[in-house]
Amino acid sequence: MKDKVVVVLFGIAVILFGYSVFQNTNTGQSNHPLFLGERGKVVDPYINREVKNTMRANARDIQVCYNKFIARAEKNKDAITDGALHIDWLVSARGKASKGRVVSNQLADDKLKACVLSRVMSWSFPPSGEPRYCEHKFNFKKK
Repeated sequence: MKDKVVVVLFGIAVILFGYSVFQNTNTGQSNHPLFLGERGKVVDPYINREVKNTMRANARDIQVCYNKFIARAEKNKDAITDGALHIDWLVSARGKASKGRVVSNQLADDKLKACVLSRVMSWSFPPSGEPRYCEHKFNFKKK
């Protein structure tokens, strides 16, 4: 009896797995591998490695944007210089960034937003074979 239950459960698992693969291919959903990262958050290895490495390699671009913002803010002693700028964008299958937009911004400076978005949109990301949605929150703090 126990062996029959195991076989039935295994069969159900195989059917469900096959159905989920079928659904993903028929709905155009991504088939790239995902895993659970810290705090149970789903993580895409491409974003966790290739996108983040590209961002680290180009961090100086963002620092230049922030330094220009600080220079403008010093003229206004009441300006808030610490805060977050959250953006998202799409990386094409070939690694081209597009459709960048600001999700939220704690720093009221249109030039900073424009500078950060234009820099990220100019970066070349490694090709992934399919488009990837990316997001990042830049936390700025004057030192």
